[in-house]
Amino acid sequence: MKSKDIIKRIERLGGRVVARSGKGSHTKMACRCGTYKTTVPKDDNVHPKTCKSIEIALAPCLGDGWLRRRG
Repeated sequence: MKSKDIIKRIERLGGRVVARSGKGSHTKMACRCGTYKTTVPKDDNVHPKTCKSIEIALAPCLGDGWLRRRG
């Protein structure tokens, strides 16, 4: 999965970008309540275990399986 897709999905579910580094390799994201935060690597192919970690980090706010769900 691409990092752009992960970031778009978080934003569509009400999340927001907390910090985006210009030349850096990561984007910090927060869920809609702001309590749960995670870092998304800027990569064309994010490792499946990294995707799972991002999903778990925001699951209390966005719901279980939010990254795997379509729509």
